[in-house]
Amino acid sequence: MKWFENIFTKSKLMIVSGILGILCFVFLAVNALFPFFVGFVNYVIVAALTIALMVCYKKEETSAQKTLAGAVLAVIVFWYWQISFGAFGQGTSLTIDILEQVLTVALTVILIIHIVLQTDHKGDMILIYINQVVLIVAILVQTAEFVLQIISKTNMYYDKIHSLGVLAIVTMITCMEARIQKYKARRYNAMNAGIWTPEERTKSKKIFKF
Repeated sequence: MKWFENIFTKSKLMIVSGILGILCFVFLAVNALFPFFVGFVNYVIVAALTIALMVCYKKEETSAQKTLAGAVLAVIVFWYWQISFGAFGQGTSLTIDILEQVLTVALTVILIIHIVLQTDHKGDMILIYINQVVLIVAILVQTAEFVLQIISKTNMYYDKIHSLGVLAIVTMITCMEARIQKYKARRYNAMNAGIWTPEERTKSKKIFKF
């Protein structure tokens, strides 16, 4: 499982995902200004929270980072449940509707796991692996939905950008949590071994470097 763990603890995936997510929502915010102003504030809030999340992670502001990650995930899950409840009977295909429901449940699981992770101080990697598998399922489901939408022409381009932005941000948060859990595990093991010194702490915190 080492190779699987390494995928989500790489800085490049986390940074690229975060930047992509921010760019998607900045684009959507600008797009929402014309002509109806619909969703502008929502898109700005998500982009701003994501920027703040990256800054707090970089500065090792753990408490703020946990709060911001939870806030972003909560907004995303709220969006998807709104979409999910209104999906059926709106002229889309039944297959797309079902995929949307599956995606909504997957994102909800990721939010729940995020909350549970905040109670763990030992660096439990099992929850992280579950989170990563659920994320991969969400990406595959969204990809299938994209393909069906393109074939059936039932979705506008900004909906696809919205979905891409969401998955990018969730990927970034998953990467952050994998790195944080890895740090927790190192700290827990070092404390048990009696070697958790300021030097060891500084060495372990290198995992937060971009």
